Amino acid sequence: MFGVVGVGNLQELERENAFVGVFLATGYDVSALSWLTSVWDTLHFQSGPRWHLAAPTTWPVRGDRAEVAVSNYDVRLSLDLARMYGLTQSDLPCIVLDSFTDDLHQLHIPFPESERDRRRLIEVICRYVASHGPAGWPEDWKPGWRGKLNAGLFDHLQRDQIFRAGLKFVPHVGTLLLKAVARRP
Repeated sequence: MFGVVGVGNLQELERENAFVGVFLATGYDVSALSWLTSVWDTLHFQSGPRWHLAAPTTWPVRGDRAEVAVSNYDVRLSLDLARMYGLTQSDLPCIVLDSFTDDLHQLHIPFPESERDRRRLIEVICRYVASHGPAGWPEDWKPGWRGKLNAGLFDHLQRDQIFRAGLKFVPHVGTLLLKAVARRP
């Protein structure tokens, strides 16, 4: 788990050769934010080195045992990132799995309302990434692997009634905008 304070932090995660998800929420999503911050260490441990879940924060947080609280969640940055991914406030809370590839869409996964379904979603993503990621992690990275993993995870989640309803791919324009904003002085 990583707290990101800007687009540049997301690009740093891209270089780490891990599957990257971005948790986005509004200030009204208190239940989702409280759950995320209360299970931060568990999520960091469970997601392991192959999947990084990032959340917009007001100060950088890297890894587990970090001081994380709802008050540290940066709603303004979350809404800016949501717009960059082509999402509206009604699409939040969610996790966006970013392929960091301009020619592919990013996977938008609505964040479930119940604690049980949230846990199940995280476990499904963790298991899928661990079993379907590139062979020889991290020695055997191939171009476009994140996009392929996104597409496979989308198909996998489509088979599950709980997650099926809100799944969608969002435009790749988000990735282009992230890169453009990151280049600004």
